[in-house]
Order: sequence, then structure tokens, then C-alpha cells
Amino acid sequence: MRLLLDECIGDRSLMKALLAVGHDVVRSIDELGGGVDDLAVLAFAREHERIVVTYNNADFKLLA
Repeated sequence: MRLLLDECIGDRSLMKALLAVGHDVVRSIDELGGGVDDLAVLAFAREHERIVVTYNNADFKLLA
């Protein structure tokens, strides 16, 4: 899967575990910088065909 880890997921251990089992994973903070709003994260995910992984599910449900 092509995944985008939201900034709120700061622990790199999840990224490492997902990479280890073959997922294509990037972090929003690495791609967009810190403090980017959820709409920009969602737009990036859509543009790059990635699934957003976040703790802020309710925020993204409202945007989608």
C-alpha cells in the first residue's frame, strides 16, 4: 500500500514496521513540512494516491 503518515504520528517505529513488510510509506512532515493543515495533507495524499494514516480520523472524515 502507498501510505502517508500524518504529522501526529511522530514515532518512526510505525514507519519502519510498515516499510519492513513492503509498504510504500512517506511522512507528511518530510514531504510538506511541519504545521501543515489537514486539507493540504489530504490534497497531497490524493495527488500522490496515498492513504492517510492519522490519529485525527474525525478531522479527515469531515474533509473527505
